[in-house]
Order: sequence, then structure tokens, then C-alpha cells
Amino acid sequence: MASRHGLQWMRAVTLLASAGLVLVASNFDDKVRVAVLLVAGAVVQFLLVRIARDRSNVTTRIVVCDVTLASLIMAIQPELWPAVALWLGSVLTWQAIVLPQRTSVAVSAYAVVATASAGLTADLPYWWLAASTQVFVIGAFTMFGWEMRRELAENEDDLLAAIRAAGAVASYIDVETGRVLHLEGDVERLTGYTHAEWLRLDHRTLIHPDDVGGYWITQDTPAAPRLLDRTGRFLRADGSWMWLRDIARVSTDRRGRTVMRGFFFDVTESQEHSRALARTARLDVLTELPNRLALIEQLSSLIAAGTHFALLLIDLDRFKEVNDTLGHEAGDLILNVVADRLRSAIGPNDHLARLGGDEFAIIVHGATGEEDIAAVLERIVSEASRPIGAFGIQLALSMSTGVAFTAAGADRATLLRHADIAMYEAKRSGGTHRVFDDSLEHTSTMQLSLSAALTDALADGDIRLYFQPKFDLRSGALVGAEGLARWDHPEFGLLAPDAFLDIALMSESIGDFTMKMLGQGIEMIRRSTELGYAISVAVNVAMRTLRDVGFAPAVFAMLGAAGVPPHRLTIEVTESDVLEPSAEMIAALEQLNRGGVGISVDDFGTGHSSLARLKAFRVTELKIDRSFVAQVVHHPRDRHIVRSIIGLANGLGYQVVAEGVERPDQAFMLASMGCPTAQGYLFSKPLPADDFVELVSDSATAATEAKQAIAAGATASAGAAATA
Repeated sequence: MASRHGLQWMRAVTLLASAGLVLVASNFDDKVRVAVLLVAGAVVQFLLVRIARDRSNVTTRIVVCDVTLASLIMAIQPELWPAVALWLGSVLTWQAIVLPQRTSVAVSAYAVVATASAGLTADLPYWWLAASTQVFVIGAFTMFGWEMRRELAENEDDLLAAIRAAGAVASYIDVETGRVLHLEGDVERLTGYTHAEWLRLDHRTLIHPDDVGGYWITQDTPAAPRLLDRTGRFLRADGSWMWLRDIARVSTDRRGRTVMRGFFFDVTESQEHSRALARTARLDVLTELPNRLALIEQLSSLIAAGTHFALLLIDLDRFKEVNDTLGHEAGDLILNVVADRLRSAIGPNDHLARLGGDEFAIIVHGATGEEDIAAVLERIVSEASRPIGAFGIQLALSMSTGVAFTAAGADRATLLRHADIAMYEAKRSGGTHRVFDDSLEHTSTMQLSLSAALTDALADGDIRLYFQPKFDLRSGALVGAEGLARWDHPEFGLLAPDAFLDIALMSESIGDFTMKMLGQGIEMIRRSTELGYAISVAVNVAMRTLRDVGFAPAVFAMLGAAGVPPHRLTIEVTESDVLEPSAEMIAALEQLNRGGVGISVDDFGTGHSSLARLKAFRVTELKIDRSFVAQVVHHPRDRHIVRSIIGLANGLGYQVVAEGVERPDQAFMLASMGCPTAQGYLFSKPLPADDFVELVSDSATAATEAKQAIAAGATASAGAAATA
């Protein structure tokens, strides 16, 4: 849009050019003169109208300028009157088309008279043609204008009726003063203000402070839009806020004022509904905490502002098992209790959100190092250790927490990923929390790679059992083995279970994984039997698999197909798995035990088991955890624990196996305490299937070597006693 000063200069230049055309045309012959003046006048005035912001206002001024200019020329050069009058008639013809109706008629008449008088006065040829052309053009456009104005008036009436029916109010507002110049509609019902009050008000003062910047325009607003569609809060007469939607057209009226013509209506209900939906979209329905979307927005805002903070991702350990055992109603109750406890654990400026499932997130403001979050972490651990009562059961849940701090250039996605990696590492290692560092990046990449390759590795046979022999500590005889999974990975080499077992447990392939490992264990029993040796093989089975009602029948089917007696197979479960055994798990273990399959509790003494839990189902074997075996020689406390486990097992008729035996003195001490069986690197590391078969074939040699190792332990113990 041209500026006001620019328009003035364009008008001046155009008018001067028009005057020059008059002088030039006076030198032509009559026919050319008439044509030049008619065309020149039309073109000049058409251009003036096109560059103007408001035609009716600008063209009125131009008419005055044209008549004034013509008068000055005739005063200076009276002999030019015919040419000037002809030019003026042509000009005014086009001016009349865009002028208001009454002014248009007057100007049109003047244009015809001026054209005719010019021809008569100068006796110009074709004057009648020019005058009749003027009359025809003026008449046609005048009739057209009248018809258009009539239709516009009717449309305006229909529009106002529709606006009133919709409960809207039409307004005509002075932008500079903020006052309403004209009003149509029931404004009192809409706003509480009377018609007279609304006309007197400065509407800029009624706009909510948070909305005024993007709502109101000023007279000097550069490049102001011609059409506006705005929504903002307005102050009602009763002091409450309402949402108004205003649709208006900005223009300049005949007085040169910047005005808005449009209508407004109440959209409070729809706005409140939209805002409620927006709040709901950012709220976790169960706990009424902010959800993942709200957390992401908060993180983005803090990162953009350059704020230092720590992000804590919290995951409840073994919650899925509790949820599956007690039901979703109990699970929801536990999640609400946890949410309340985490609320009490954070500071007043920190933020808590639930990401979904059993995952929560905490933003600790101002934290730059682990010392800044120590108090929060301590409170989280303290709250997690408190038992939660659900359906008559006291549950002790632990939480794994991953921590990531903001760093230069870190974005939201990176921060979330770092915290997630740290949380997973805390869960995998059994710690309460872990702070992300660069060393975990490689671990995370490896875990992702293993997760993606797990299914193919099972299908290709890259994951298979290695067998660690078990020896009788009295005779040295080879009596069995524990099957331990190993993954022969093309990139990472031979991987122990701690590198991929968690991935398998969380994978949908865990059932396939377990059955393949059991199949390899049963096959080893069959091969040993063919060699004439009656050994047993133990295979670890996750609780998740035991909950499958089809598990026990599938095991018996595999045993039958291989021709292996069930008592030669042992199912190992960890002590933590029997913390809260589900009905499905107990049923599966009882079914296996009744069918002759052995049940072993691994890592006994490290968890939270009790004699009451051992009564829930029958076991056949207890395995003494390696943490007690490691110090059984030198620490009396560990020695008492081992002796107690052996006594308990003997009293209940269970077998006992000590794992992690690495030194001869440990083997001798265990034998002297009455432990019948042991496994560990002292006797053999886990062996591939073919190597274990070879060991079984030469079991006499293996027994001799085992007896020698135990005897060496006796010698070492005697020497230590003598020295003491």
C-alpha cells in the first residue's frame, strides 16, 4: 500500500501531466484533439482511482482539483476554454462512476454540459459525438451503479438479520479512539452493557491484558490486514471475562478515519471446551499428573530458555508381574499411591509427570550435578521402601531411576534418551539409580543391536546352552550340569546371559527362547544317557514363562519325544521370582513336580524369601548363592549362613548345590559342612555341548581331578590352621 505522502505526490504529478496533455492537444487537428482528450482524461483518472485507498473519498478531492485546475488554465489562457472543457468533461465522466449517487449525478450533468459547450463554443467537429458518448457512458454506469447499490443494500439487510438471529452484534469502530460509531444487535444481552454504554466505551480497555497485543490494531499499524478474524477475552459489565470472536474489515472512511466494520459474537463456551480438551490432553487420567505430552512441552520450554535442570526417569521394578498377579484394579491403586509418594518427594519448584504404564518423570530445577539431586533420590528410595497395602497384601516395590543433566547443545530427544539409558542400566544392574555418562552410550547401542537380532539368533542357533558340570564333594563324581545360555554374536563375540537375558525377558520371544534352551538341555540328557551316564541337567526358566498354562504340558511332551525320564530335568527359578508367586506359577511348578521334574531355587539367601513362601510349592533343591561361597572360609557370618541353608535343606529333604566355587579351600570347607554338591571354575567353566559330552565320556578322569582339588583344599586349610 502506498504511503499518504506518496499518494499526494502521485496525484500532483498526474494532474500536471493532465494539464500538459491539454496544452499538447490544442496543437492537433480537431478530430485527433477530441480523441486524445477523451482517452487521456479517462486513463489519467482511472489510474488515480486505482492507486487510492478509498475511491469515494479520493475521487471527490480529485474532482475539486480538476475543476480548480481547469479554472486556472482558462483564467490564464481563455482561448483554451474549448480544449479544457472537453478534457474536463471526459475526466468527470469517469469520476462520476465512482462517486456517491447524488454527487455522481451532479458531476455527470456538469461533464455533459462542459463537453457540449466546448464543441459549440469552438465549433469543433464531432462535438456531438463526444457529448453523446458521455451521456451514454454516464447513463449506463449510473443505472448499473443504482442496481448494484440496491442489491448491496438488500444483501446488507439480509446479513444484519442473520447476524441478529445468530446472537451476534454488528459494529463500526474508530480504530484510533477505540469507540463504536454505529451498532446493530442486542449488545446488552451479549455483554451486559447497554447500547448507550457500549457506544461510549473505549473498547481497548475491555480487552484482557494477555490478549490485547495480538488483538487490537492501531491507525499506524504497518501493513494492517484488510480482513481480521480474532478471538480474545473481553470484560463483561458484571466483571467476568467472556470470549468474543470478532470478524471485521479494516478500511478508511470518507473522513479519513481508520475504521473496522464487522461483527462479534460470544464463543466462551467453545473456548472453555477447547481449553478443557487441551488440559485433558496434557493430563494423565489415572493419577491426575501431567502426562508425556506435558512433560515434552515443559522440557522444550526449559531447554529453549537455557535453564539448568536434571531429568529423572523412574520405573517400578517388576510391576507387570504384580499387575498380572493381583489384577489391573490393584495395579491402578499402586500407581496412585506411588504418584502421591513421589509428589511428596519432590521440591516445590520441581515437576512430576507420569509417562505411561509404571514410568514417571521428575524435573529437578537448578540441578547441575548429582549432589543437587541427592535429597530427591533419597526421598524416592525411602518412599519406595515403604510397603503398599493392596487387597490384604503388603507389597514392597523398588524403583529404578535414570538421571540425565542438561548439557550444552542437548535437545529434548537426547535428554530423554540419556535418562532412559541410565534407567535401564540401573534396572539391569540392580541399583536404585544411575547417572548417565558417555560409557553408557555404547552399552545402549549394543542393547538395541541385540534386541533387534534376538529372534534371528534363536532361529539360526546362535544362542545355545553351555554346560557347567556339578560334582559330588564326597566322591568327586560328575552328577549333573547347569545349562547356561551363551550368544555367539558375530560382532560382540561370545556373550554371557547378563548381556542379553534382560532383553529376552522383555521380548515377545521369551517363550521361544525358553523352549529352545529346554530342548537343548533335554537333548544333552539324552546324549549322556546313550553314553551310559545318568546325569541331570538344570535349565533356568523365567517366571513370565511359568505363567503360561501350556508350559508344563509342553515340557512333558518334549521329554516324552526325547525318551528322557522327567526326574533327570530340573527347572531353576530365582529366589526373587518366588517373592510373590502367582497362582499360575504355583500351578505350573506343582504340575511339573508331580510329573517328576525337579524344582530348584537359585540364588537362595539373597532375596526376600521365607519359609512360608517355600511352603507355597514343593521344591527339590536349594542353591547357595556365590556371594556366600566367596567368603565362606574367612568370614564366620557367611559360614553360619551357609551352614544354616545346608541344615534347612537337609531338614526339608532338599538337595543342596553350592555355586561359584573357585578355590580348593572353599570346596573343602563346603564338604566339611555337609554340602553334597558344588559347581564352579575350580572344577570346570561352562562347556559347549560337544566338550561336555567329551567330559561325560571321561567322567572317571573328571572325578579324579575333582577329588584332587578337594584334597588340595584340605591341605591348604590344614596349613592355614597350623599357621594361625
